Amino acid sequence: MAQLSRSCGGQSGACGAERRPRPVARRVACFVSTGTMGHARALQHIRGSRSRAGNDWGRCALVRGGAKASRKAVVRMAVQGGKSRATGGGIEGAGQAVLSEPLSPILSVFRSLDAVPESEQGEGWLEWFKMCTDAFGIKGYDALAASRHVRVLAKFAVVSPPHREAVMRYLESSQWISLWKTKMSVLLGAMSETQLADTLYNIAYLEIFGKRVLSTQFYEQWFVHVAPLAEISAPALSRVAWAIGMLGLRPDETFKHAYATAFNREFASFRSYHLADIIWAFGRVDASMPSEFFELWFSAFEREREHFNAGDLAVTIWGLARLNCCPDQTVLGFWRELTLQHAERLSANDLANIMFALGRLELHPGDDFLLVWFARWKSLYADMDAQALVDSLWGLAKLNVRPPSEMLMLFYEGWRRERLFIRPRELELSLYAFARLYVTPRNDFFEHWYETFKRRLVARSFEQMEEYQMEYFASDFVTIASFLWAFARLDVRPTDAFMQKWYDIAQVFTRFMNPQQLTNALWAFGRLSIRPRDAFFQQWLAAFDQKSAQFEVVELVRVATALVELKIYPPEPLLQQWCRSFAPRVIDASGGELADALYAFGRLRVRPSVGVHADWNRFLSAWSFQFRARASSMSAAQLVNVLWGFARLEVRPGADTLNAWARRMIAVAAELDARLAANALWALAKLKVRPSARLSGAWVDAWNREASFADGHALKVVRWAAPLVGLDASELLAVAGDGESRAIENDNGHSSASERQSSPEEVIAERSAANSRAVGLRERGYQSGKPEEFSSKA
Repeated sequence: MAQLSRSCGGQSGACGAERRPRPVARRVACFVSTGTMGHARALQHIRGSRSRAGNDWGRCALVRGGAKASRKAVVRMAVQGGKSRATGGGIEGAGQAVLSEPLSPILSVFRSLDAVPESEQGEGWLEWFKMCTDAFGIKGYDALAASRHVRVLAKFAVVSPPHREAVMRYLESSQWISLWKTKMSVLLGAMSETQLADTLYNIAYLEIFGKRVLSTQFYEQWFVHVAPLAEISAPALSRVAWAIGMLGLRPDETFKHAYATAFNREFASFRSYHLADIIWAFGRVDASMPSEFFELWFSAFEREREHFNAGDLAVTIWGLARLNCCPDQTVLGFWRELTLQHAERLSANDLANIMFALGRLELHPGDDFLLVWFARWKSLYADMDAQALVDSLWGLAKLNVRPPSEMLMLFYEGWRRERLFIRPRELELSLYAFARLYVTPRNDFFEHWYETFKRRLVARSFEQMEEYQMEYFASDFVTIASFLWAFARLDVRPTDAFMQKWYDIAQVFTRFMNPQQLTNALWAFGRLSIRPRDAFFQQWLAAFDQKSAQFEVVELVRVATALVELKIYPPEPLLQQWCRSFAPRVIDASGGELADALYAFGRLRVRPSVGVHADWNRFLSAWSFQFRARASSMSAAQLVNVLWGFARLEVRPGADTLNAWARRMIAVAAELDARLAANALWALAKLKVRPSARLSGAWVDAWNREASFADGHALKVVRWAAPLVGLDASELLAVAGDGESRAIENDNGHSSASERQSSPEEVIAERSAANSRAVGLRERGYQSGKPEEFSSKA
């Protein structure tokens, strides 16, 4: 493809960075300030980003079909009965379904409230709101009244932006919420399922957000009473899901299974917009639904696919991505074809949602799709806020697709334009995207990035936060470990001033880091050759001790490798917890991870104490078992590192392990270069292992082929080790021409390759020297360096 090409930046420096990306849903717009309206527009905003439309009522196009709605149409939509299954949107309140209930003694009051004044604000509005408050004191206030009470407010709000702003001011300044909550504490259990569904929908529409407003107990009781969902129609099920998504509620397993059952019952009645709303809502709250629900949903999608509009297609793939539910090739093919058909109707937020979802699912849509997507993105990038810009770049990075230079230029322009609205989430994901693509951003990007870092994070007083606030902030908004990981991957070394601020924030949030973040932080310190402060490292050790059981094999290996780079011998508690976590997970270890783990401990020359010896032996036993299973897939370099690690640890592997190693080495000996061949011979000599004739022959063939490229050190190693394994050193050195003299000239007294092998001290010294020569980026607080890859081996 001409413009969009795959990035070939290589493997990720820290595998943990790919483990659990935590992108969040699109920004919730403030309806009071934007003047937007209605279920459909609310959906458009919660899926999308900050509105630029102000109070432009006429431009509030409905998501349904993209047609503009007149005010009367919206009001009709707001008051329609629950039996109409074709409407699919609006505040379908108690309507026809409610009229079938026994008449309430205060029915006349709510009939008066149903007559919403449509004129400009005046005495009529004040009288209406006073009547709304007085309704709480009328005798006979029951469940039906409580349901209709919240519905009349929603009906008032839907008339126009001024009406909605008036309702929002009324809810903020009056006692309506507290009075209604008091009534509902008694009446919630008396409501029918239909009333419960409509009540939650209207609460969400009126943006009565936050469990501190209506209490967690209120929502828990709501789920208990509505759970059977036996009376709920398809449109009502869609509204319930939408409300759950808007309010950010996490349904329990009972509700999920009840919802799946109700979905099956109403399967034939769901329309395309219902399906989009449902999957969007559950995706927004990460509600993993039962497998049978997804099977039914995909069947309904195939049936209704021709009726999906551009926006619904975008939020559908977004919701599936949030639920980590990857569609099969048939469904994906339908989705891809329909999205290309509707490409000209995709909004800026639709484009961002699509790329974010494809990246999260790691589904490459094909080069032709990307070309169409980029052409549309170019025409709409000016309408994108910072989140949409970052989500677009992040999705491409997750797909390993390098953006064309034109897109990067437009991204930088948009980043500058939106610099005042950048949030911590955008700081994290933008830097991650550049790091994953191995693209060093421009200077002005870093300038605005650092300004936002200081404004949004450094200036905040995290110490004054409540515990739940700190945990929420750490999990849903920003992970400072990813900042350091991205800088390390980009070979951008932060200054001491930046690191001081980073440590200040880390002091608060290290205990909230998950295994991925703990691994990335330590790996980044090693990559950047920055020895962490003792206070941070002690916090890190405490967090590792607490969460070591949650670490995956790849993360444990990265931790061991980072310790090598940092020249930190593992403390006894760390080594013990590491061994206890690795042994039961060894079945998940690849050949490369097995080699890296043993190589790292060899570099550190681990000598476990008596208290750790039992756990260390269990680790080596589990490692040996898995090695025998993986040896047939390992490369020559990995095999050399394995034996070299054993030699450095002064641990002789068992006969079965040695035999597995020898069989594989005979098969791949042709891959050995002079340095690897020398190290393999040195390890055999140190372990006092006499190779078989076949292994010796394979090794000699490889040496004869590579000897002319051997340096003096490799020749010295061969001269020392060959007699110990039964080989003629003079013959081997003769193949190298003047190898004997080179070996003598470079012999500085070392008698083994282990003493010449790069030690942690030498690595740190080399990398410190490289970093000291770094230039550029100083004016924005950073300097660029190229420290050697931490994964480079013998």
